[in-house]
Amino acid sequence: MKKCSLSISHLHKGGHKFLSILALGVFLLYSTNGIGQVIYDGNGTSVVGDTLPFTVPVGSDRLLVVSFCRFPGASSVTFNSIEATLAVENSGGIGAIAAIWYIPLGSGPAMSSEIITPSSTYPAIIGAASFQNIDQETPLGNTNESSFQYTDSPSLTVSSRPGNLIYDKFFCAESLNPVYGALQTPTFMATDEISDAGSSFQIATSDSTTMLMTFPYITSSWAYCAAEFHAALPAPVPTMSEWSYCLYGLVLISFSLVGLYNLRQNTALKE
Repeated sequence: MKKCSLSISHLHKGGHKFLSILALGVFLLYSTNGIGQVIYDGNGTSVVGDTLPFTVPVGSDRLLVVSFCRFPGASSVTFNSIEATLAVENSGGIGAIAAIWYIPLGSGPAMSSEIITPSSTYPAIIGAASFQNIDQETPLGNTNESSFQYTDSPSLTVSSRPGNLIYDKFFCAESLNPVYGALQTPTFMATDEISDAGSSFQIATSDSTTMLMTFPYITSSWAYCAAEFHAALPAPVPTMSEWSYCLYGLVLISFSLVGLYNLRQNTALKE
């Protein structure tokens, strides 16, 4: 009777394909590892008043950012009956508050409601924009705020992590049209005829991000603030060392199975 055994050569073709597929899978996993890309929904808008109708579109890991300014500031901000959290504010030295509020809204369908602030004798300027792929557990990172007087180029520097969202808010006691920094994207600009307010954002590329504006001439009084919001991190994947150990274990299991198969075949032939 012919002896039947299974050797490594018999498994060469199939094993080679298996290892190639495994290597490709490891490569794809590592090629997608890193910080998630923050997405702007392109829906920045504003109003001079106490309420702002707003829609947050369908998406994942969403964040609503509300910009607010008024004499005086707001004690609360809500959207769809959800309380916003104050990220940072500045009084500008004259009592006009520039503030940034935020609400993590998770993943889901579109939400349409009103952003509501307490009414006051003076009208508010409210702006809003929404983003996706923001950390929902700890969205807020570093902040900075400052008052400026008699300058045509206010700026703020925020400590940051590459990939994170940096969002600013300014209030100026004159009606002007600023030019934002080259890397900044405006979300809104509004005026109540005697003052200007607006916001912009950029995605951080280093551990320090500067937000700035240039105005046509020196202005009398400023309130300026900025906040960092963390990009959502992807699900963790095994390290290269962990994958190496896994691959090594699979090879050992393959050899063990080959040996066990040969042993059982030899035993059967002897019987």
